[in-house]
Amino acid sequence: MGKRLLCSILLGLLFLGLQAGARSPAELKLEGSTTVLPIAGRAAELFQALYPEIWVTIKGGGSSVGIAALINGTTDIANASRAMKPAELAKLPTAVEHAIAKDGIAIVVHPSNPIEGLTLEQIAEIYTDPSIRNWRELGGPDLPIVVVSRDTTSGTYGSFIELVIEPVKGKGAQLRPDIIYVGSNAEAVATVEGAEGAIGYIGLGYLKESLRPLPVSKGGGPYILPTARAVLSGSYPISRDLYMYTDGVPDPREPRGLWLDFIYSRTGQCVVLEQGFVAFYPIDLAVCEALFSALGSEFIKR
Repeated sequence: MGKRLLCSILLGLLFLGLQAGARSPAELKLEGSTTVLPIAGRAAELFQALYPEIWVTIKGGGSSVGIAALINGTTDIANASRAMKPAELAKLPTAVEHAIAKDGIAIVVHPSNPIEGLTLEQIAEIYTDPSIRNWRELGGPDLPIVVVSRDTTSGTYGSFIELVIEPVKGKGAQLRPDIIYVGSNAEAVATVEGAEGAIGYIGLGYLKESLRPLPVSKGGGPYILPTARAVLSGSYPISRDLYMYTDGVPDPREPRGLWLDFIYSRTGQCVVLEQGFVAFYPIDLAVCEALFSALGSEFIKR
């Protein structure tokens, strides 16, 4: 009886151990930018088809939130739509930057607004000078201006300040006090959609037919629309890279390394394209369709 009981206990423990293993796969946590969020979310679906033993969890909150989580050791990868600041790098000197896609910050207005385009100087004035209250002051319709900005934890906010406000107004320039701050690209879209006189800025992947992206001119140059081609060539003046940060260089065999290899693969860069952002190298859409099909998914052309 003793042997049978011992055998039963051992078998039971083995069964429980197998169940625990099934419930506790390797984990990979990503946190940060809402701009990078759709890329990370879609990539996770396909990545887990390849690596079902790795459980991927993704949170938004903004680039600053993700970088703080990486510094604090509560996330494996920080998604960011801006580069880490010197003060952040001082707290985590082992941080490694991985540029995973290109993006343009689109200046968007309500589709009923007939304004033809804006210069960087005009955009900076709109966002800093509260005396500019009507679109007719800029050659547009007789319509009050509603100025929409991402909140200060956003990497898109940081990039907008660096690429638009500071070159015109200098470092330390303050945005106007009547700005409407929103917590995500999706909120920026909804706010501009809901106000005829609104102006906002969003990542390329969030453009939709209910918004009108404006051509932008820099330094008296041509007015350029925020398209993938213009971003890749560098002709669109509000272009940037999107990032994923790790603490140290990941081992290629661990979840972080496997994830980054996937993001840089043709399948990962097809995710970038599918989500409306700009891949680092040309990829035929037929190749993307075949790669997604092999993983049991459909490539959605934009």
